[in-house]
Amino acid sequence: MSYLIWVFIGLFSYGCMTGILKIALRDIPPGVALVVTNSVLTLAAIIWAFTRNESFGPYIKFDQPFIFLLLASVFLTISVISLYTALSRGPVSTVVPIYAMNMAVAAVIGFVLLGESISLAKISGILMAAGAVFLLTK
Repeated sequence: MSYLIWVFIGLFSYGCMTGILKIALRDIPPGVALVVTNSVLTLAAIIWAFTRNESFGPYIKFDQPFIFLLLASVFLTISVISLYTALSRGPVSTVVPIYAMNMAVAAVIGFVLLGESISLAKISGILMAAGAVFLLTK
């Protein structure tokens, strides 16, 4: 399956998740919600990896890729805790668009650190997304 199909499945699912999560956070503290949702995610990830016959052993070693994986895990942890906290305190229609600007950070990392191509169209898209976030927070 094309990566674009997966992106759109993820986009739709993540959008649904944040709205549904906001409803749950009316009565459930963000820490409890974080543990429950990420426990389900962890179980699903384990099942998915095993059904794909992915072996963990060869990758659990203290080398550069694993260090980057751990670093990514730290940023993911900060990101998700911040999102859950923000959703528990603010409107989903403001929190999610601001949070979605993570794509601009990822794009800059892609351009600067990963050597991905940069174009006027990509820069314009990031600026338009930033403008949209600005308008959505008014």
